This record gives sequence, structure tokens and C-alpha cells, in this order.
Amino acid sequence: MKKIVLLLLIVFAVQNSFAQVKTINGTVTDLEGIPLPSANILIQGTSRGTDSDFDGKFTIQVNVGETLLVSYIGYETQRIIIGEQNTLNIQLKESDANKLKEVVVTSL
Repeated sequence: MKKIVLLLLIVFAVQNSFAQVKTINGTVTDLEGIPLPSANILIQGTSRGTDSDFDGKFTIQVNVGETLLVSYIGYETQRIIIGEQNTLNIQLKESDANKLKEVVVTSL
């Protein structure tokens, strides 16, 4: 009985050390520091994510070790592995216009 209780305590302790949920606040800008509103911030491998506001600011809850994918139309996607940081200031680089082959515009 003592072994089972000890095993359960160890399992819960290990689980808590892996699942360190934290709130990340940040800003998405271009290389000149201009905010990028509605930039996509997505946790890789999930459907969880958020968008930046008008000032390029965002808040998201993630686990330590997860990867954020930050993207914006016309800019290169950036991958950020979450560690101990609580604040991210992300600068996106413009993508090469020559790579853009086709643009599709839809309206409602």
C-alpha cells in the first residue's frame, strides 16, 4: 500500500514539472518597430492560438517547451520555443516578394 501511494506521489510530481502552464505577454512588430495588428500566434501542433491587437500586443497561455508559430501576411513565420521568459518582443522579417506566386482575394 505504501508503495502505491509513493508511486502516485511521484507520478503527480513529475506531471506537474512537465506541465508548467504560464501566461506569455508580448508584442509583434516589424524590423522598424511598427506594430503588426492581427498577427497570428499559434501553439505548434495544436489548434490553440491568438491574434495580436491593434498595437501588436498579445497574451497566450502555454506550457514550457511548447513552440509558438508567429506569422503575418508578407512576413516570414518565426518559431519560438517557450522557456523561462514571460514577455516576448517578436520582430518579423519581411518575406521575399519574389516567392509570392499567387494571391487570392475573397469577399463576403
